[in-house]
Amino acid sequence: MGARADESPKVLAAIKFPPVKALSNELMGLTRQVMPGQQTEMWPMMLLGAYGYPNFAGVSETQGPTMFFFHAAKGDPTPYVILTKMSEKAAMRKALTMKSKGGNSMFGFLSPGLVAVDRDGWTLFSNDAASFEYVQDLDALAHLSDEMKGFDINARVFVGPEMMSKWVQNIKETIADDHVLNGGSVKDPALLHKQLFVEFLATIGENIEWAGIGLNITPDEVAMGFSVQAIEGAPEYSLLSAKAGGPTPIANYVARSMVSYVSNVDHHEILKYYEVLESRAMEVVTEEGRKWLTKAGEVNRTLISKMGDSHVGSIAFSDENVVATSAMSSELDNAVVVESMRFYYEELMPYLLQQCKAMGYPQEAMEMVIKADVAEVQNSPVNEIQSKIGSPLVGQLDPTNEEEYIRTEQTFFSVVMGNVLSSTKLDVLETLANNLTEEKPVADNIASRIQLANGQAIGSEIDVGSAVEIFAQGFDHESEFARQALKQLMASDLAPITSSLRLGDGQGVYEFAVPVSTIVQLSEVSRQIKQSEMEMKTMGGERPQASPKPEPAK
Repeated sequence: MGARADESPKVLAAIKFPPVKALSNELMGLTRQVMPGQQTEMWPMMLLGAYGYPNFAGVSETQGPTMFFFHAAKGDPTPYVILTKMSEKAAMRKALTMKSKGGNSMFGFLSPGLVAVDRDGWTLFSNDAASFEYVQDLDALAHLSDEMKGFDINARVFVGPEMMSKWVQNIKETIADDHVLNGGSVKDPALLHKQLFVEFLATIGENIEWAGIGLNITPDEVAMGFSVQAIEGAPEYSLLSAKAGGPTPIANYVARSMVSYVSNVDHHEILKYYEVLESRAMEVVTEEGRKWLTKAGEVNRTLISKMGDSHVGSIAFSDENVVATSAMSSELDNAVVVESMRFYYEELMPYLLQQCKAMGYPQEAMEMVIKADVAEVQNSPVNEIQSKIGSPLVGQLDPTNEEEYIRTEQTFFSVVMGNVLSSTKLDVLETLANNLTEEKPVADNIASRIQLANGQAIGSEIDVGSAVEIFAQGFDHESEFARQALKQLMASDLAPITSSLRLGDGQGVYEFAVPVSTIVQLSEVSRQIKQSEMEMKTMGGERPQASPKPEPAK
């Protein structure tokens, strides 16, 4: 459990950085790999030499700076204080407190003229000495900073009931003002619906202690993440503490594609939280909304209670079409799934689209229908979700006029051995069902690449090589040099981009990681293409014929 924001009640948000020298080394290590060259070494010295780069003498090598933002009176600028440790003679301290005299200098922003003060072994900076009055409990701020872990650079906004109440009021007033300025009335149902939706979201936000975003930089990867901590005792805390991770056998039967994912989380916790959300929604929706919630609740409780914990899927591109495939473990039968899909697509979805349109949000016009028993696989019926989608300007489509439709989308689904299988291509669904029934793992299956650790609810990867191949299909550069560079990239072994969602102790952390090796390879090809474009301009449009040099053997 993290330190609560009320330990320093005026704190609105905070951004924590690693020790300055360590951060500089991480950033320069990455930059030297991605953009090697003399300029990479020159610019940091020019910009940060006055700050003590590269050694930053006098600045703590173990304590990074943390920037705290505080609540201010309405209409006043948000005050901030930077908490760090450095000596009085540190070059960085001198640079931060020096006010640039050259107002038009491109480097003027590096001399912001901050105010500094030393207190109990800490150095505090701000743009105004009056801001130091907000630091009433230095130990509490230091403790709050220590608790901000998980990312090299870590930013958090502290929420809670009091903060959420203020935000909700401000958002509702902004929505109302905007509605009236656009010719609406404060009594319009559309405005009421928008404000009720804000109130519903607030029932979630008031149980969140903090929400954050972070960045990690290592020699191997660059990762961005989002995290959220629920208040202990709240339903959100239970959800974010749900049992997750472990084996997902069904992933053996789904082949990897450009996007592949695996999920394994206790569905009982999902059901409990759904019932909480349903109860909250009942208190803020209209009478008509309550009728729809009741109908949806019956369907959702049946589905969630009988679905399994494991879900796996992939997304590929074939002949300019998206092929999405998924498999979910469950105890469901075909009749229940078909009737549930009928409700979602033929009743609930049209109603929701109508409500969105009433609130002023343009929507694509759709006609959706469920077709049962369109085929059979492994003695199980195959069903189809057919969606005819038209322009938002068309409005209500005429089912007899096919010219009104922009495109038609199909998804096939079947319940095989209790598992709900689906795909946008019938032959892919049939292959999946056959492999599952015959217990024949496919080559290069998702399970061979993504294994969920304990506490990991979701794991996914993006095959960068497949993405490059899709890009190459439409790449028609005039330069042979550029085309060869892209072919070379396609032949290389590009490490995948990965992501994960971890749960535990009321906290959820989503992380999206890009391998440095992939960044380096992509940036190198980008440089080669730009170089070829410059050469073509120099040669008056003639195509450079030289091919890029082969990569050294690894």
